[in-house]
Amino acid sequence: MYQSWYNMKMTEKWLPVIGYESTYEVSNYGQVRRSSGGQGCRAGRILTPAIDNLGYARIHLHQHGISRTLKLHRIVAAAFVSNPNNYPEINHKDGVKANNKATNLEWTTRSKNIQHAFDTGLKFPSRSNVKLTDDKVLQIRKLRRDGLTLRALADLFNVGETTISHVVHYHYWTHLP
Repeated sequence: MYQSWYNMKMTEKWLPVIGYESTYEVSNYGQVRRSSGGQGCRAGRILTPAIDNLGYARIHLHQHGISRTLKLHRIVAAAFVSNPNNYPEINHKDGVKANNKATNLEWTTRSKNIQHAFDTGLKFPSRSNVKLTDDKVLQIRKLRRDGLTLRALADLFNVGETTISHVVHYHYWTHLP
């Protein structure tokens, strides 16, 4: 049987914001509104989030003279997403930080959250900052045995003295002789 788009549309539900139960409500669509008027604000007004430098939506909440800024996805997840394992982080399933709908959020561990970012292509393993190759490491170790100083080797290979020290003391590239 055919269902129209309208009938399949998710219904917006509102719950109190945890810790701000008498002042604010959050929806499963990822919106926050005032639940009561006060200090020049009218009840029912939807708050506009600010976007931080990492791309997350943040909301300023005020209660009893105290102002706090909270991440919107954490407010939504705390109200609508169960966390039976008491995981500390929230993952945006589709990888879009602006999509703060409850259906797009899940509680997770740090390692699973990072793995999800790699799996979905949001994060790439970086090896672009690696300046030394296996051949260069072998060369550094030989030159050090021949008496070159750490500073001279660092200048020669365009890396820091600490890196050279780690190489010659086998803290890095331990798989090489």
